[in-house]
Amino acid sequence: MAYIQINNYLPVPKFISQFDSQEFDYTLLLCPLTQSKTKSCQVILHHYDQLKVISDTKYNTIKNTTAFGPFDDLSPMELVETIVHSNSLPHIKVDKMIHTVELPTISSFVKVEDWFEGFTNEGAQLSSGFSRFDFQQNIGNYPNAIGFFEINLNTRASSIQYKDTSGNISTSAMILNDDNLVLMALPRYPLLTGWKTEFMIGYSLPNEVVISKGKAIITLPSIKTAMAKEVLVRVYLPDNAQYLKVEGKNIEGIEVKDCDAFLSFAERKEILVTMKNINIMDKVQLTLYYEESITGPTSTFIVFGCYVLIFFLGFFLFIKYSA
Repeated sequence: MAYIQINNYLPVPKFISQFDSQEFDYTLLLCPLTQSKTKSCQVILHHYDQLKVISDTKYNTIKNTTAFGPFDDLSPMELVETIVHSNSLPHIKVDKMIHTVELPTISSFVKVEDWFEGFTNEGAQLSSGFSRFDFQQNIGNYPNAIGFFEINLNTRASSIQYKDTSGNISTSAMILNDDNLVLMALPRYPLLTGWKTEFMIGYSLPNEVVISKGKAIITLPSIKTAMAKEVLVRVYLPDNAQYLKVEGKNIEGIEVKDCDAFLSFAERKEILVTMKNINIMDKVQLTLYYEESITGPTSTFIVFGCYVLIFFLGFFLFIKYSA
């Protein structure tokens, strides 16, 4: 299987130094919970690091592959768990992710912005002090530190911004692959175990990537080894467009608000979609359906033209009467 559900994980030990590797005890859900009886279930797990099975479970390990089971004649909703111990990459927990999408009325680009609040290297507590000088001298010897974030974006993303609460951060790089654009975002300081930060990424996407015949495909950026406790997706519809529905997984709530349009007196809808406990390591998508307005782009263009006309008229009068 591509993924296995982790019901719980505990750092072992609870306190480590800045030079120690992070280790966890994982409680794994081996067989999916179903409403019907399961005749037989077997799980084959591929792992990069050495895996130690702690609980009393049938298993067989050959190199980096462990087979659990088979478990026969399972009752409906029967829970089959096991506990394993493993070295691991640092786990990232995001308290809140705010994904904002502005669908344009007359522009050819969609503006996207992502705020990550409480972006935490979750694990054991640091038992010793930290020296930035020592870190620079031994930068490869901090196995529990997060030195950069791998953020996967659409290949056609442009005008990319990256900043935290203190301002812009220029220490990052872009890698273009066949199926995605990877932002290697370096934090302002390395995230040792238990440390956290907040940051924002912003970018633009061509309309045809997001919008298609009255619907918008909202795709969250994926981040390696990251889970979000709460995700708030905020979508601004074009001027005078009417909201229809949102489709997607793990939706907790949907709220529709009226807001002011930019440089226009037209009505605009703000759609707020709330999701909980989202795996942002994988692709997460929502489909938003709406009805476009025929008069929306025209009225926005007229109002914008009036603003430009008033500006030049005021400038002309200023030159005339100040001379």
